[in-house]
Amino acid sequence: MDILSTLFHQQSRKIGMIVPCVVISEKHTDMLEITEHPVEVGAAVADHAYKKPSEVVMEVGFAGGGALLDFASNLTATSLLGLSPQQTYQELLDLQESRIPFDVVTGKRLYSNMLIRALEVTTDKTTENVLSAVLTLREVLISRTADFRRG
Repeated sequence: MDILSTLFHQQSRKIGMIVPCVVISEKHTDMLEITEHPVEVGAAVADHAYKKPSEVVMEVGFAGGGALLDFASNLTATSLLGLSPQQTYQELLDLQESRIPFDVVTGKRLYSNMLIRALEVTTDKTTENVLSAVLTLREVLISRTADFRRG
C-alpha cells in the first residue's frame, strides 16, 4: 500500500467525528408503519403507510479513547492524538447533549441526521481502562413547509 492510501484510508465506522477502535455489533432497524382503520364488517382497512425513523444500535469500544480524525486512527502514534476513556465518554455525552444531527457510518450504510437516543456505558473488571459503550442512534426526520402568502 502506498503512502497516500495509508494517509487517506477511510475508516469503515464513524459516529459524528468520533471513530471507535472496535465495533462489536451493529443492529439496524427500519420500519414502515401501516395505518389500519376498523370497518363495520370484515378486516381492518389499511389505507396509508409511512416510514418511521431509522435506528441503529452500536456496541463499540474505545481503547485509549479512539481518534477524532480518520487518518489518526491508522498511525502508530494514535495515543498522542487519542483521548482517554473518560474524555471520549464526555465527547459522546456532549454530542448527545448538543442535539445537533450528525452522520453515522456503519459497516452496512451511511445514516444522516442522527442523534444519540441512548448511551449505555458499562464498567467492570474487564473494562476498567477502556470505554465500552452501547449507543442507540435514531434518525431525525426533517420536514419543510411551504409559505403561501396572498398578495
